[in-house]
Amino acid sequence: MSLSAVDLLARLNTIYGIFSAILGNQAVFDGLDAEKRQQFVTGLNKSYGQAESFRHEFLTTQKAQGKGRPFLTQTHADVTVGAADALFAKSIECKSVTKPEKGAVNHVIRDEAIGQLAGTTGHLPRDGDVRVVDLKITCSFNPWPMPGGAYGQDRKVCTLSDLMAEAVKEVDTIVYGLGANEPQIMAWLKGEGLANVNSIGRLNKVVNTGTGQTDFPSSSRPIGVTATGGIQKIRCLTVKVRYEPAYTVSEGMELKWLDEIVVQAYKRLNGKVEVDVAKIKGTAFDYSQGFPALAVFKAFA
Repeated sequence: MSLSAVDLLARLNTIYGIFSAILGNQAVFDGLDAEKRQQFVTGLNKSYGQAESFRHEFLTTQKAQGKGRPFLTQTHADVTVGAADALFAKSIECKSVTKPEKGAVNHVIRDEAIGQLAGTTGHLPRDGDVRVVDLKITCSFNPWPMPGGAYGQDRKVCTLSDLMAEAVKEVDTIVYGLGANEPQIMAWLKGEGLANVNSIGRLNKVVNTGTGQTDFPSSSRPIGVTATGGIQKIRCLTVKVRYEPAYTVSEGMELKWLDEIVVQAYKRLNGKVEVDVAKIKGTAFDYSQGFPALAVFKAFA
């Protein structure tokens, strides 16, 4: 018999009591020797990281449910959204990084998430699904994709263009240096058939002839357009990085606060698997009403 909600809550309160008894008493914390203190810090950070990962996965399923879309959990990936034949169908590995080092993000993408999306851990996304690494950085000190990162060292403000260029560089390096996971994921990407494709675009640009508007205004999924105007799914590895709190960047003389960057790898008409930024999202000052007001901005490739 599984534990009840009451039993689980009791365990949660016990965990809180264990950690808070030490953190709430400076003399006790200071009295820990170096090894015990490191064990304590490691245990607390692991618990926090697991909690953030679960929250991220839970909110992903809630979002799909709110849109009325079918979803599965722990079948093809952490979360799979959409029926197999749906244009927007995707299999998602939800990850969270609470450490400050840039390398911690690369490790999770390369050594954990992509391996899972490549089918090395028992789950395998459906062939037509976009395979998504959805990673949330919940550490204000982590500067990914920019270099460095340490507790107590705030991210340096960088230009939006530099951040985007570095994100492409990091994902490109990961995709072409996957080691044991490279044959599976790259074979899938390179195996895309483009014989009938005249051009490649994105799903958010596809206009519904009945309404004159796109059915998927927020979807960055790459699609192929055939000579007859038909739409073909394009195999794609998406790395979506979310910043919580937002990443302060500059563009020209303005500051912006980046919440999300989406980087994708997929096969092009030249036969090569290439990487680019598909989407960015954040907040910036809007002066259209004659005074500065924060507003959400989105930009697609």
